[in-house]
Amino acid sequence: MMDLRGIQFILCLSVLSSCVVAQISIQPLTDLTVNEGNTVLLDCALRNIPGNPDDILLILYHDGKAIVVNKQLAVNNPNYLLDTSVVGHWKLTIQEAQIEDQGTWSCQVQLPNEVSQQMRLVVLAAPVITSVTPDMAPMPGSMVTLWCNATGSPEPSVTWTRQRPAGNLPSGVEFVTGNPLVISDITNDWRGLYQCFVTNGIGQGAVTAPVFLQMEYSPIVRALNELVAAPIGDSAQLQCIGESFPAVKIVDNVQWFKDDRLVGASDGYQMSVSLDMDMDPYRETSIATLIVTAVSNQNVGKYTCRLQNLLGSAQADVRLEVGKQIDPETGASRSKASNVMAAMATIMAAIFMATVLVKF
Repeated sequence: MMDLRGIQFILCLSVLSSCVVAQISIQPLTDLTVNEGNTVLLDCALRNIPGNPDDILLILYHDGKAIVVNKQLAVNNPNYLLDTSVVGHWKLTIQEAQIEDQGTWSCQVQLPNEVSQQMRLVVLAAPVITSVTPDMAPMPGSMVTLWCNATGSPEPSVTWTRQRPAGNLPSGVEFVTGNPLVISDITNDWRGLYQCFVTNGIGQGAVTAPVFLQMEYSPIVRALNELVAAPIGDSAQLQCIGESFPAVKIVDNVQWFKDDRLVGASDGYQMSVSLDMDMDPYRETSIATLIVTAVSNQNVGKYTCRLQNLLGSAQADVRLEVGKQIDPETGASRSKASNVMAAMATIMAAIFMATVLVKF
């Protein structure tokens, strides 16, 4: 006869056997890497389902947050579709996968026994700049912090350069990688256009965003041409170029002097000021113009233009002469007669070339 210990051993084996048979398992999940916008299918497939499948408690987690509880979605996301029509399968379809969908996904059965499987989802996405520090005008000596925030997968890298004027950053290097770009004790020398380049190896290349760093400064003035010549009776145009911030935009902030005497419209002059957007798209450069309507022996001589803003003023001299025209490119002077002769020579050369072409 079997003793008591033998009977107990057989009973234990029987219980263990029934427990093993009743254990639910989950098919292993495979890590996935997809492009942003692709469709992803997560299938929590159970094996060894005992009895009534409705007695099973299954939860699908994303980074610890419950997305599916049994046969119901636990979140309101129009891109998530749940299919439990096949017994033992909890299929979650992610339509148009986004960066927010990447992370750890895990299927967990809590009843009748605890078991889980997990996988890693990576969603590749080109970088997108979400925000950048707006153009600013800091005070001299202050610290400036420039941010360029971006999303993407893998996480994008940010590189800062100085585009205008081109050259090194205040730290003495051509570019800096990282966010933010910090400029300590800023001076007027470091105003200009800064740009961030964002890349992560996905997409068509780097995306960029500009930040214009402006500082208030008093005008810097120079003559467009220091010597202007015109025949008696002709008009002459004198011009000065001023750089400042705020820029000089109105005629009231421009003064012209003839031999140290203030002149204006009542003296037969025409005055104007404009911003040169071609020369300077950031609106620092002004062009002040004085038109002498009729050159005479009385109005030739030294002219001075003075431009001013809230921070100060500066000036430059222009000399007006009679009877000569100055080539602004070569600086050579030539008379009106020589101009006519040069024009006639050009016309004769053109006629000669046309005759040669007709013959051929």
